[in-house]
Amino acid sequence: MASFTTPRALYDVELGSATRATKNQRTIAELESALDKYRNILREHKLTLQPHVILINSANRQYLIYLDQGRYFSVNGLLEAIDGVIKLSMVLNSAYTPDAKPTWTFFQKYCYNINTSSDHNYTCLNTLLAYVKEQ
Repeated sequence: MASFTTPRALYDVELGSATRATKNQRTIAELESALDKYRNILREHKLTLQPHVILINSANRQYLIYLDQGRYFSVNGLLEAIDGVIKLSMVLNSAYTPDAKPTWTFFQKYCYNINTSSDHNYTCLNTLLAYVKEQ
């Protein structure tokens, strides 16, 4: 995938109104195409796409937070991306995507000490949390 070089900002992705180089437009179009495929898979299971971390360029480690359709927030690194997704999920009261729910729940409980009524009780997660807290 092409490099994403647009400066840190909140992106309203409408290719017709993009003001950066064609390279960025192509990257955004590729990203939207991949997200559309993922949305279709989720839709088949009656699920929706939730805020999550997107790695744009593995060589340069450029991260985005997916907010909702057509909106991304550029962040400085993986930890900032994780922090942003947790905070957005709490503020928007959105559920974590099922395939990553145990991981996000771990960050929520261990790093932020947040417990919600919608948390699923994962035995392996409780064991891991107890072990990590002992260390």
